[in-house]
Amino acid sequence: MNDSASAAIETGLAALTRGDLDALERVWDSHVTLKAVEPGPWDCASRQEVMALLHLRESQRPPGQPRAVKVTRHDDATFLVSGVGGAEGTATVVTVANGRVIALQQVTAAPGDTGGCCTWWPTGRDIPRAARRWCTC
Repeated sequence: MNDSASAAIETGLAALTRGDLDALERVWDSHVTLKAVEPGPWDCASRQEVMALLHLRESQRPPGQPRAVKVTRHDDATFLVSGVGGAEGTATVVTVANGRVIALQQVTAAPGDTGGCCTWWPTGRDIPRAARRWCTC
């Protein structure tokens, strides 16, 4: 990985797996957004709001919960990150521009997904076509 999008993902994931939220914050654009699977109070419209949510989630993390994540690159600017927070069946579509994370969209995995061949969809949201279908079985 040598482009700015990959570098942002690599840096952010390394920080996330260490639980280093300060280092993670450095890869967020100041106007980064985070959209939950369902629209509502967990949606964030700025880096400050995203960081407040991440600090809350980190404070609620059970001791010893795995921090391993899987990253699937879809195109030059879009990545699917799964395994964050230990929630089964959820993942985050991460969009990067100019070396900064600009958008996070949480999505739900289709029932029966196996072996990395997944269909991803958000409920109650319209997201880019690239994030709707990641591969075909």
